[in-house]
Amino acid sequence: MRSKFWIVVLIATLVGCSSGQPPKPVTYMTAVSAGDYRAVYWLDSQQGQVIGLAEQAWQGDYGSYRSEYAWRDGSLRAIKREGTQR
Repeated sequence: MRSKFWIVVLIATLVGCSSGQPPKPVTYMTAVSAGDYRAVYWLDSQQGQVIGLAEQAWQGDYGSYRSEYAWRDGSLRAIKREGTQR
């Protein structure tokens, strides 16, 4: 009787694990500062592969910009950059 209980628990656990939903992306954030240059980077990955990168940079008297990069199937697919130049 007890072994049947554990078999049912094991099957229920395995069915719950195979829900078909991919794991949620993980975001890493870091910052860099050197002289007048400051930047913050956000890296999104899912299942060990990069899916997106964003950066916000300030370059002192030279202006600032924000970039976004998107990957699909391990290849860079899109780049978007906006900013101001002084």
